[in-house]
Amino acid sequence: MCSSDLYKIPTIELRGRTVLHFAGWKGYYAIYPANGRIVEAFGERIAPYLASKSTLRFPLSETVPLKLIEELAKFRAAEISARSEPNPGRPKVRSPKPRRRR
Repeated sequence: MCSSDLYKIPTIELRGRTVLHFAGWKGYYAIYPANGRIVEAFGERIAPYLASKSTLRFPLSETVPLKLIEELAKFRAAEISARSEPNPGRPKVRSPKPRRRR
């Protein structure tokens, strides 16, 4: 786990890519991102917590839904792992780094 340089909040990363960000606020804690694939996969289970198209808010007054959060993290990790694997049908092409002028 590390802190996101961009948002300055705790972040779980896998292979240098963000699995989840999380942060605590006055009346809730939030998990980011809740992308379209998560919304589609978890549907009604996350509907009460969906605050925007990329934010899940969990009220501090309720019990932490540990199983749901665990499943969200595993889902995101599987997404990242799937994207990280090279596609055998297409070679990975890297753009050359621009040269610095002196």
